[in-house]
Amino acid sequence: MDHHRFPASELVALDHQRWEIETTYLELKFSILGNRVLRARTPAGLSQEIYALLTTYQALRLAMADAIGVPTDRASLTVSLRTSL
Repeated sequence: MDHHRFPASELVALDHQRWEIETTYLELKFSILGNRVLRARTPAGLSQEIYALLTTYQALRLAMADAIGVPTDRASLTVSLRTSL
């Protein structure tokens, strides 16, 4: 807990990044997958399925950001859905 080695501002920034990652996992798991499990039966198939999910997720994030006019890391799925209705 050396405050010179680990300044509070850096810890706050890291925690913010961690929550962005947690939010991404949550969106992938519940919004895109619908709480289903991956279907691949082989390591190669699993890699392909994860890559496809991440590609789809990135495309959705870009579309959301364009639709509501904010940076991709600030786009919210909930806000985007409410905006589109």
